[in-house]
Amino acid sequence: MRTKSVTVSFLLIGSLSFLISAMPPREGRRPPGGERFLPPGAWWREPDVADALKLTGEQVEKLDALQKSEGDDAARIERDLMVVTRDLLTALDEKIAVAADIIAAGERLGTLRQELFRREISLLAKQRTILTQAQWKTLQDELERDRRPRFDDRRLRRPGGMGRRR
Repeated sequence: MRTKSVTVSFLLIGSLSFLISAMPPREGRRPPGGERFLPPGAWWREPDVADALKLTGEQVEKLDALQKSEGDDAARIERDLMVVTRDLLTALDEKIAVAADIIAAGERLGTLRQELFRREISLLAKQRTILTQAQWKTLQDELERDRRPRFDDRRLRRPGGMGRRR
């Protein structure tokens, strides 16, 4: 009995850990880690990024067409991820947890995450072929700049702010 209880506990902890790492990113933002090189959707429409890259009209048209032709699949998978995530949470919250149901929901979640990543990589590869190497480098620099935490310097200088010593 104790062995079964310990096994179920480990399965639940493992499933929760997997669930947290497998949650879909918020719209327009990418999670930290291995997927940091993936730019947010329609990044070329952000004025700061577009100005920094000096995109031509032809490049913007190609990026728009690519997003229209392939972006819908990724959006569908992201919606499916939300449903499967809910299914996993439901299986975890059942009064009597069934390990097979939890594992099946977790496996469906993992499969969808892999498919989404494959689609994103395919889209990224095609976007990269539209950009010059200099534009690609600038895009990566812009994305890295956006990831860094920003501090309000005024807050540090005002009385009682973080910069004041007591």
